[in-house]
Amino acid sequence: MKHKKTEPAEKLLTLTPDYQATLRTEGFIGALYRPKTDLYQGKVLVMVGGTDGSFALTKLIAEQFVQRGLSVLALAYWNMEGLPKAVCRIPLEYGETAALWLKKQGFEKVGIWGISQGAVFAMLCASYFPDLYRCAIGVSPMCVCGQGWQKKNEWVSETKLCEGSTFQLHGVDLPYFPLKFSKRKIITDSLKRMELCELSMYDGAVAHAPEDTRIPVERMQGALLLLAAEHDALWEAHEASQSIVSRLKAKNFPYPVVYAHYPIASHYLLPYPMLSRKIFRLERKYPDACAESNRDSFEKTLEFLRTQW
Repeated sequence: MKHKKTEPAEKLLTLTPDYQATLRTEGFIGALYRPKTDLYQGKVLVMVGGTDGSFALTKLIAEQFVQRGLSVLALAYWNMEGLPKAVCRIPLEYGETAALWLKKQGFEKVGIWGISQGAVFAMLCASYFPDLYRCAIGVSPMCVCGQGWQKKNEWVSETKLCEGSTFQLHGVDLPYFPLKFSKRKIITDSLKRMELCELSMYDGAVAHAPEDTRIPVERMQGALLLLAAEHDALWEAHEASQSIVSRLKAKNFPYPVVYAHYPIASHYLLPYPMLSRKIFRLERKYPDACAESNRDSFEKTLEFLRTQW
């Protein structure tokens, strides 16, 4: 099955960043947006996307938050010149560099938001740099660090696993859960369900992954918000979120933990109506209900940022 591209987000952008960070000057690629009326004084949210690799889409989502009064740094962490070309061995220090730079710009509180693999990156950054990131938001998250992979093009059948972890720290791979990639299985499951289905890749990750591959979320020193669809077709985001909440409860985590899950929603639990959401069956069958889940998750995120951060 072909994984459709997202709509050309570049043509949909309406805001001009206040500052464009580059690898050469700041050590990361990012677009900093400041709202006309700042409703979250002293706060800034770092925003990272998933494995679609579209920085323009990350900026498009960032615009939704900026229009509601929040400063946002849209951060590209792979698939751009000078950055990793595969979702493999992405250095977490990259997120540290961005947060340190934001502190120098005068922001008192830095949070991080990510979707899908970006949610893993966000929670890892908040876990390994807890003095910098004081809140984290994971949309459609996973609870483990997985094996790295790359795609030659947009065809699922062209995916190849990497001999290493998705993320690394100080040049050392983080322990990872080995993926179970079978293009035959993915294509068969997708045709059977009539939607893109990659559940088999992370089969057993939530229930049976070794302890050292799990995100050490208990190291965070701030609030955590998790948002997930109960029937995510890409990986077990709902079950992963439940596992994270249980882990934090068992560790007597002292900071707020909020989990909102939606029975009618897709992996793209986002505050923007992406055309590519139609690759998911529920989005086609219940478009209005999915749209309402997206709106509700956005409002819950803003409420969380107002009251828990």
